[in-house]
Parts: sequence; C-alpha cells; structure tokens
Amino acid sequence: MIGLGSATYERAINATQEIYSRFDREFEEGSLDEWIVTKPSDALGSEFTASNRYFTPRRDAPNMEAVPFGDGVDPGGLLMATVQGGNLVHGEENKVYYYSGCEYGENGERRCVER
Repeated sequence: MIGLGSATYERAINATQEIYSRFDREFEEGSLDEWIVTKPSDALGSEFTASNRYFTPRRDAPNMEAVPFGDGVDPGGLLMATVQGGNLVHGEENKVYYYSGCEYGENGERRCVER
C-alpha cells in the first residue's frame, strides 16, 4: 500500500507501528515477523505490504486442501464464502489458534489454554 503523501495514511502508519511495537515487547525476541515500512520517494509517501494468516493465494498453493474455520472464528460463514470457488484457500497451515488464558505451572512454565 502506498499513501501518496496523505496525512491520514501517515497517521495510520504511525499508529500501526506503535501497535507492532507493543506486540513486539510481549513476544520472545525474533519470534514476531518484522514489520517494515519503506519510503520509496517523498512524492509517494510511505508504503508497506500487508497480508493475513487466514488465506493463501490459490496460485501459491494449487493443491492445498481447504479446511473449515475453527469454532467461533467464522460463525456467519462469511470467511468461508470468500474462499469458495475463488482465488484464495484456507488450509491447515492457515489455522489461527486463539487462547483464552495462560497460567504458570509449579515449575514456572507458562501454559496457554486454547479457546
């Protein structure tokens, strides 16, 4: 995405960088993918590339078998409708796991419970 010098876009970039920084402090060093903003030229403004874990482009995984979304992720079926017969697939490697809480065992090891 390129902001073309839009002040609103630049504020959104700054806010997104702040959110990333907050997440980055919560994870073990190196475990969060780096989020990079580039500035190709002053005329174009900042740019970044975004993606999500829910889908893979079908062209990148032509043989990937589709799997349903987890309970509570797509209650209205909108995400699954997006991928049916289209250019995207939701496969096993696209599963996103949600956790409802974490606890610490007697040995101090952290264990999170899936929702």
